[in-house]
Amino acid sequence: MADQGCFVLSEGESPIAVGYDTAIAKLREFSSLGHAENLLADVSRERRTDKSRPILFVGHSLGGLVIKQALIRSAEYLAHKQDANLDSIYQNTCGVIFFGTPHRGSDKAGQAHIIVDLAKLALRQPNAKLLRTLEEESDVLEHQRKSFASVTEMLPITCFYEEVPMGVVGMVVPERSACIDGFRVRTGGIPKNHTEMCKFASEKDIGYKRTLGHIHDIVDIVLEDSARKASLAAEKEKKRHAAMDETPPARNQGSEAVAQKASAEEVSTIFGSETVKNSVAVKEPSK
Repeated sequence: MADQGCFVLSEGESPIAVGYDTAIAKLREFSSLGHAENLLADVSRERRTDKSRPILFVGHSLGGLVIKQALIRSAEYLAHKQDANLDSIYQNTCGVIFFGTPHRGSDKAGQAHIIVDLAKLALRQPNAKLLRTLEEESDVLEHQRKSFASVTEMLPITCFYEEVPMGVVGMVVPERSACIDGFRVRTGGIPKNHTEMCKFASEKDIGYKRTLGHIHDIVDIVLEDSARKASLAAEKEKKRHAAMDETPPARNQGSEAVAQKASAEEVSTIFGSETVKNSVAVKEPSK
């Protein structure tokens, strides 16, 4: 997984790697989370042949913030019925795994300060204007955190945090910052520093095993939810058929009146108009 990027895992497919060039000093675009729209467009393009495939997002560091904003935007597209291609991404996301994503501030530093440190780490020498922009958008990032929580209430999420400090920098994204609260949120540590925590030497790597374990757990949750929904749908359909079998056919008084009129006309032909009048009086439905 590339630094500061994200993966999009689709069931039955190879991972789709989506990233952005952290060597470009125009990270102001990232601070406004404009990469989220690009992510939605890229994922949508890869899914044109099957828009219902489940998606598992995996993001490292600032890439996790891009994923969060992308899901918020996709949910907005769904709410406003703006774009069926883009809103299907939110509807079919089955889980998210974050590696060292700064969701909020820590005990020692605010969220904006942590993101500034990440920008320095990624860009080596970011300009002062960029750092001011990141610091000023702390309110925007807090709003994003709350919005993401509201649209992913029942979504399985895993938050991994670094367990090894980076030289003089220390812990880049501390545990409190890397973990969020939620009904289906699970957390875990990776015994590596921030930049190495998503790079696995082999299948024996403990970080790899922990990550794979959480992926399997998310898949199990999705399968259980699908089975439960299928069972509920089958039960609902069964009750609907049972109700149809028990309901007697409704009487159609309009058709009955037409039939009575036709009978009266036939009687008129045989017995004369006076007999028809009496026949209609007898056969007419009571009011």
